[in-house]
Amino acid sequence: HAAGEMSRVSLDAGASIDSMAHAEESCFLIESGLVAKYVTVDVNRATCISLAGSGELLGLKRLFGPTGDGPTESRPVVPVTLLEIEAKWLCGVLTRSPILCNVCMRQQQMQLVSSQRIAACNARHVLPARCAHWLAQLQARLGDVLPVTHEFLASVLGVRRAGVTVTLQTLQTRGIIQQRRGSIVVTDVQRLRQAACSCPIQPDCATSPLLRPPMVDPSLSALAAHGVELSV
Repeated sequence: HAAGEMSRVSLDAGASIDSMAHAEESCFLIESGLVAKYVTVDVNRATCISLAGSGELLGLKRLFGPTGDGPTESRPVVPVTLLEIEAKWLCGVLTRSPILCNVCMRQQQMQLVSSQRIAACNARHVLPARCAHWLAQLQARLGDVLPVTHEFLASVLGVRRAGVTVTLQTLQTRGIIQQRRGSIVVTDVQRLRQAACSCPIQPDCATSPLLRPPMVDPSLSALAAHGVELSV
């Protein structure tokens, strides 16, 4: 990266953000789409620990050096558009802008709370209710057509695909969802939410009062005010 430069990147669903060139030196702002964050807890088995949507920053840990938190990975759930930002440069921007730094810190706090809720949900709630909750969560962000697979839901729920298959079939029999090849269609949102556990449905970060403009479009506002050159 040139100092202070951001570049726009588009990725398909399933691509590894962390495998991109310069990823270890970059943070990524999600302009559109949805990203799942994974941690590897068993050999060759990754578990989804959180979702990140429009207006959220990925890779903030790179601002603070190695964390020793084990292997993590971010992959788009649907096609995404990202702004790739040099981590070293962003660190300088946050040092000069307490307001922007506070927004990023509060966002990290929200993500931590979200991960804690997922852990508690996995420990306390039964699979059918957890599955319905995640489908409702995805529906709130993506609409009624969810381009997700059984394998993805298994990684989110921390179970084997067979358990997801049985649960989804039950929801389909009840007329709440319709399964298609490579996607799930929510046909009754109200009943889906009634079937879900009591965990809150988290809003997309772009609709959160913590990250309303200027953070949502920094190329035109907050970061641009610090002399960012955006190369598309």
